[in-house]
Amino acid sequence: MRSVILLFLLTFSVSASASAFSSSYSELAKEFVAKQYELVMANSQILTAKATPKEAKAIRKDIGKLKIYIDVFQYAYSPASDRDILMEMREQLDEGYEVVGQFKDLYDTMDADEISDELLSQRRQKAIAWKNDFQNKAEIYDYKTFINFPLKGEVYKRANVDLPKFFWKIVKFPENKIDDGQAVLSHLLNGMLEKSVERYKLVMDFESLFVHKDEEAFHDFRKLVRAHLKLTTVFFQSEVSEGAVHFDSYKILEMMVDKFGEINDNLVSLHHAKSKKKKKKLKKKIRIQWYLLKAWMLENDIKDVLKSFHL
Repeated sequence: MRSVILLFLLTFSVSASASAFSSSYSELAKEFVAKQYELVMANSQILTAKATPKEAKAIRKDIGKLKIYIDVFQYAYSPASDRDILMEMREQLDEGYEVVGQFKDLYDTMDADEISDELLSQRRQKAIAWKNDFQNKAEIYDYKTFINFPLKGEVYKRANVDLPKFFWKIVKFPENKIDDGQAVLSHLLNGMLEKSVERYKLVMDFESLFVHKDEEAFHDFRKLVRAHLKLTTVFFQSEVSEGAVHFDSYKILEMMVDKFGEINDNLVSLHHAKSKKKKKKLKKKIRIQWYLLKAWMLENDIKDVLKSFHL
């Protein structure tokens, strides 16, 4: 079953990437949001009483991808007369990403001797409860029909409070380009890059990552660049394939995000650590990692790489 799903994902990614060059914003919304929604509905079935934290990692990625697609294409969906179904679905996905993530964390951020049967059961039950609630509301409010019928030839102008943090809240939506899906996506990705450059300058001034606001800014920079790379591989795959003009820049930024991720895992472990000895050990490791990463970013001219990575 899993191999069938993976085959579907590979086929979908290639065909969807190619279609980005000939579809409107609305057509892309239907293609990406609807298909990813079906994946979440199907793959979340693994969240049962026998589910393991390791298995939860995959479904959390599916949920995260659907969140991103909703964020990118939210202007293509207008609220119903009595409720904003898209925003309600988005809030549910936020909750799912969190509770499934907490379950997943038992696999990759905690030592086996720190995981009690009670904690394992508690986090698993929260993930199962979320799945059941999401699927019940999907049936009641007919999510499937809603996301398969985006607006055509127009967009719904959303309030600033509804705009996604890493997308349309930092980049103005190009309403005059909605007939050209590629143009809308290029506009978004290039705007995200400009913000990445600004945030790069900010995080490079951090001596450590143990001040809460600095840690949040560290996470935000990583998430912004990671989101950009993910969208680029989906919508502009030919631009970052081997031998393409942006291939080297893409690989360097991908490596940077991985290095940020390694530090992030240790920061999460630090927050979970119970003993003073383990906390001290993790803090020392994070300090060294951050010092080495900043040196690596300077050596690889990350600021210039970000500036040159325009589509």
